[in-house]
Amino acid sequence: MNLGLIGCGYIGRAIAGAVKEGKIKGKLQVITALNVSSVQEIAREHGCSYVTSVEEFWDYPMDLVVEAASQEAVKQYLPDALNRGIDAMVMSIGAFADSSFSERVTRLAREKGCSIHLPSGAIGGLDLLAAARQGSLERVMLTTRKPPSSLKQPGDSQEEQDNLQEPRIVFEGSARKAVELYPKNVNVAAALSLAGLGVSETRVKIIADPGVERNIHQVEAEGDFGSFKLIVENLPSPDNPKTSHLASLSGIALLARLCENIKVGN
Repeated sequence: MNLGLIGCGYIGRAIAGAVKEGKIKGKLQVITALNVSSVQEIAREHGCSYVTSVEEFWDYPMDLVVEAASQEAVKQYLPDALNRGIDAMVMSIGAFADSSFSERVTRLAREKGCSIHLPSGAIGGLDLLAAARQGSLERVMLTTRKPPSSLKQPGDSQEEQDNLQEPRIVFEGSARKAVELYPKNVNVAAALSLAGLGVSETRVKIIADPGVERNIHQVEAEGDFGSFKLIVENLPSPDNPKTSHLASLSGIALLARLCENIKVGN
């Protein structure tokens, strides 16, 4: 499987490393990112090409485009990939909280016979939600608790954020609004929405908590299947406290699974 990679941050580097180590049975053909020096470094390390423009990116043969950059990159590259008949894996799932964009690329993927793969990211339970949705799924609630350093609220000074003594709810509302206000923190909200009730009906609470060192996600769901509660305590990635280490592992696991003959779960 020939891969084209977008992004050279922590997740992009982790995916490139997994290809090099053989965890992902594919070949990294080309990588692109805004940071020219970083993308050059990764290209040298992994023996692949690099480009700095969208047009050049499509000159390389690829079976799958892997986005590991930003919601903006998803909106820039995904429609082009689908129009070319190329499958994609999207890490910045928050882009799908934009209903018009989600509907557009879903329709385009159907027309072109392509697949858009969305990893579970820093959360679990998506297979449970997808199964429960086949019956009557009535309620899905996500409570995210993170260190204040990774959840600076608009209007707060850095000093206020650093000196926070008690947990503070910085957001409570729909998944759609949560992804809009905290796009780099709650891709899990978008993932839960897509698996379950949608971005308008999925409820989200985000808490800045000076007493925690891990990113904690609690998912609660109820329906005619019964109910479940799942708590995941993630360590942040070494290079980016806004991203859980598990997010990169989920992307690697999905890419590895695409190459396997036996596939477990939904």
